Amino acid sequence: MVHITLSEWAFAPGRNYYHLFVNCVRHLLDYMKIHHHTKKDTYFVIPSQIMKSAYPFFKDVLTYFVQIMEPNDIITPIVIDVKKYCDYQTMYDMLWKLQTSTPNKTIVYIKRKGRRYVTNDDACIEVLKTLYQKKYDIVVAQFEELSVKQQIDLMSGCILLVGCHGAGCSNTYFMKSDSILFELFPESFYIDCFKKICDVRSIRYFYMNGTSSRSPPITLEYYMKNLHCPQVNTPVLRASIRDIPFTINVEDFSKKLRALLPV
Repeated sequence: MVHITLSEWAFAPGRNYYHLFVNCVRHLLDYMKIHHHTKKDTYFVIPSQIMKSAYPFFKDVLTYFVQIMEPNDIITPIVIDVKKYCDYQTMYDMLWKLQTSTPNKTIVYIKRKGRRYVTNDDACIEVLKTLYQKKYDIVVAQFEELSVKQQIDLMSGCILLVGCHGAGCSNTYFMKSDSILFELFPESFYIDCFKKICDVRSIRYFYMNGTSSRSPPITLEYYMKNLHCPQVNTPVLRASIRDIPFTINVEDFSKKLRALLPV
């Protein structure tokens, strides 16, 4: 039996679905694999201040892999060195084992909340229905309203996931090989974090940029060319072009869909 925890910074993603996996689950699972621990003998200690601010999915996700234990004055858990236990593949393998045997008959459109969203969601959803509703089930999902199990079950049968760049795309972890992720971005922004997941699991990946609701400060080409330049890749600048509403060209959207998933 082992009682473990992570350094405080690793718990910061308690309010973000994507970073929970990357900055927390990844280190935890790699540690367990290397030291031959299983869920049965692993107790994970979450600081009480973290549990107060974390979304419910934080604990729900972790309970798939470990037993959750409240901090106390008797047990001092081992603190995992996240720099040492950082293999992505271990996490990928474990998450994909959670898939169900649901047939790939569903197309899922992510309807995202927050500052970054697609302004013409309804028009995009209508395109999906027009093209595919005779062959596939079209599901409009707000993942914030689904339990972790419901998300896993839904994505296990998803042949095409479409939606705005955001934490919801993390559900790519639960998609089967040869399925498709079609990611939508604001006008001057792109990041390949979900493409990397797709590449590892042989999931087909496509993306499209929309037109931002306000004039972006730089072009996408300039941003990509100078991505590693300190003057360009700053949190403030990234947020100014990433976290804004944007509109998708419906005609181009339809053409891209037909190319990646025949009617």
